[in-house]
Amino acid sequence: SNNINDDDASSLGTDLAQNQSLTSLHLAQNEIGDDGAVRLARALKGSPAMRELNLMENFVGDVGAMALSEAAGACSSLTSLNLSGNDFGGESREALMGCRSATLTTVHAEECAPVVFDTNGPAGGQRGV
Repeated sequence: SNNINDDDASSLGTDLAQNQSLTSLHLAQNEIGDDGAVRLARALKGSPAMRELNLMENFVGDVGAMALSEAAGACSSLTSLNLSGNDFGGESREALMGCRSATLTTVHAEECAPVVFDTNGPAGGQRGV
């Protein structure tokens, strides 16, 4: 973990959009939420060489997962997308599984569950409860 958050992911998205040769981006176990995921999704659409994106164990919710699902379908070079251990629900997971294509053959979305909030924040102080 590098403690990369939404603001950092937005900057990375800008850089990614300008880098036409990056093939793999591993941002697992950081603090990227929906805002960062949406920015990365926008950049992914214009990234002709990207083959692998790993956002495992971040804080990506339904909005970010849906944006990444759409982007993955539009990125013809992408072969692997890992969003396991994030905070989105079944509908987003189904959309991700549905974006598989001839090139995008590996999509991981295991152990994902929306964060349940009570009046004291996330239930039990844990993510994905």
